[in-house]
Amino acid sequence: MLRTLFLCALTFPVRDAQSLQSWHPKQFRKHSIAKTADGAENKQISLEPVLTPVGSPTLAGESLAPAVVDVSTQSGNGERATVEQGEKVGEYPHFEQCRNCTLCAADQLEPSFHTSLAEIQPTHDTCPVCRGCTHHIERINTQPKVAGTAVKMATGNTGASIYTTPTNRTTNGIAVIKVHGVKSDMVAVSKVPQMMRLYHNSYYKSDERKMVNALMKLQHDCGLDHINIQEWIEPLRAVVPGLSQRLEIKESIFAEFAEGASLEVLTGKLTDEKLFKLLQRVPHEAIYNAALFDTLFVQGDRHGENLFITDEGGFKLIDTRDTTLTFMDSLFLPGTYFMERNRIGNEAMHAKVPPPPGPPKRRDHWLQLTLDYRCHVPGGAIGFNYPPKVHQCLASMQNASAEELMARYGLPGLSHGKRLQLAARTLHDEGFEAALHAIPKKKVIKDQPPNGFPWQEPCCDIAFK
Repeated sequence: MLRTLFLCALTFPVRDAQSLQSWHPKQFRKHSIAKTADGAENKQISLEPVLTPVGSPTLAGESLAPAVVDVSTQSGNGERATVEQGEKVGEYPHFEQCRNCTLCAADQLEPSFHTSLAEIQPTHDTCPVCRGCTHHIERINTQPKVAGTAVKMATGNTGASIYTTPTNRTTNGIAVIKVHGVKSDMVAVSKVPQMMRLYHNSYYKSDERKMVNALMKLQHDCGLDHINIQEWIEPLRAVVPGLSQRLEIKESIFAEFAEGASLEVLTGKLTDEKLFKLLQRVPHEAIYNAALFDTLFVQGDRHGENLFITDEGGFKLIDTRDTTLTFMDSLFLPGTYFMERNRIGNEAMHAKVPPPPGPPKRRDHWLQLTLDYRCHVPGGAIGFNYPPKVHQCLASMQNASAEELMARYGLPGLSHGKRLQLAARTLHDEGFEAALHAIPKKKVIKDQPPNGFPWQEPCCDIAFK
């Protein structure tokens, strides 16, 4: 068994030098799309975007009629639903006429949404097939192969169930929906009574929906929309797989399905050598853009679960919205909690005694140190070397007040406008490194320095012996 030594090369660059001027976001985007949308062997979910005409219900993009459809694998209860040849979608009971529905036809009709359960009076108990859904959803169940190893998709720590649905809004034809209140395929959480029957606008807080639109506009205006997944809002009416219960959200948040696996899962699944080689495939430009993104939009939760990497080094940020324009915490940025945690380990971070002197021992997250942005830019600093669109974006925000920025982008609160104002002005007037020092850091432990942890020399290379 190989023994791993923690040896950091403190010189730049790690890999062959590339100037920032030679990196072209559009070329990078085309490369990543080609690698993620061509039906690669490691893709386990293959849902095609379908715009279904009325009269042709679909199940995962396949027509149900004429056919005899076995939905036992979807329902989990062994029930079978049949759709006879020539039967029309209009002959099925409507979604609202059924207390429960095993299989719902996505007939693309504009749904009507209600604000209370009293408005719905079902005439059927359980319908094998119903109509009136906007989407067919499935529990996420895939094990992509990354670095030659099958890895399980992470579902996060929020307790939400994650579903996929076909869409024509993304390159890979797949969207993701997070649904709270479902503990498993067969159990509804008791503390949220009636939630599985009807969701309306109160399901998402108003601030969540506002931040979806605000962040999408911000990242588009600043030319950073290729590094973060896309999110959007549209109506959702579907049947929960395994529960046969109706799910209805008037303004549901959908997200682009990220290919590959999260860095956190890969950290626990791959050997150190395999993980290091995989991280070496990530383009310098991707990490440079991720550092710009997390700084300008003051990201407060960029840990390994919120970063997806493909076998070819494709790279996407996820779960960004909830902590945008709050307090900075990112594994790309020195001085933050996650960077320091990766350096000395969880035990030392939360211990009352400092770690012993000398090179740190091998830690669970130590290889993530190589994602420090300083390892991926010439000279180890960005300064004012921003892409043209970021320059334009910063210039447009330089003299704007917090109130003006809040109104321009539809930010949920004035605190978000103030944080954006601080980040944009400092980046524009004083440069990237000055902004890192100026932006408040998220405080995780009691004795954390108020202005962030002291910057350490970057660990840009690992020697295995």
